[in-house]
Amino acid sequence: IETNSIHAMETAISTVNTYFIAEPVFRWMLIGWALIALILFFVLLLIPAPYGRHLRSGWGPRVPSGLNWFMMELPAVFVFVVAFVQSLPHSKITWWYCGLWNLHYGYRSLVYPWLVRGSRSMPVTLTLGGIVYNTVNGFLQSASVCWFGTHLHGEGWAVDAAMIAGCVLFFTGFAIHVYADMQLQQLRKMHGPEYHAPQGGMYRLISCPNYFGEVIEWIGWAMLTWSPAGLVFALWTAANLIPRAVASHKWYRNCFADYPRDRKAILPFIL
Repeated sequence: IETNSIHAMETAISTVNTYFIAEPVFRWMLIGWALIALILFFVLLLIPAPYGRHLRSGWGPRVPSGLNWFMMELPAVFVFVVAFVQSLPHSKITWWYCGLWNLHYGYRSLVYPWLVRGSRSMPVTLTLGGIVYNTVNGFLQSASVCWFGTHLHGEGWAVDAAMIAGCVLFFTGFAIHVYADMQLQQLRKMHGPEYHAPQGGMYRLISCPNYFGEVIEWIGWAMLTWSPAGLVFALWTAANLIPRAVASHKWYRNCFADYPRDRKAILPFIL
């Protein structure tokens, strides 16, 4: 039986290399994707993405905020599920990866849009960019764990230290991220749709715990998948959210005279 399972796995990997993408090409795609993230980091330090509190004209027609997030995040779910369905056989670890991925993106595509409905609209250029990003990134992550990674993880991987630590970081980051979103939503319900200085929870330490949570979450993903693709995703998350947190922190300080001076942007006590 074990021999048949190994043969089936080798057949699945061969099918991927033949009909979808060869593994060396996949590695070069990851390198290119990482370089784009590094470039984006420096661009966003100079030019904050024009949505939310940084919304400004000149970026084309706008899409309602809730619809925008639904359209941007849903491709990540779709691409991962397609790769998962096409990967045979399905190991327990692959099921676990798929479940974690869709926990996050199910929230981002189906729950979060309801939280931000009625917020400022977003430029359609960002919507299209987000769709492209989540499609490409979803493909890279799903291909890594469903096609190229399943043969690397035996059943013992479920109790590996990297898997356990990664899961702890993933769930901790997800909880911080979701709770921070809920706090902002509650603030709007209490004081109106305009922006207000958040208080309580991790907002006592940093201006953007929602971004902090996401960075922690995807560092955890990189550890629990133990994959170059996961590491590149963590890099992308940091490259996107750290500059935005810094810009948002400056915005809070400029707009609220009594904003706590000892509060940091995204890393407690550091940045």
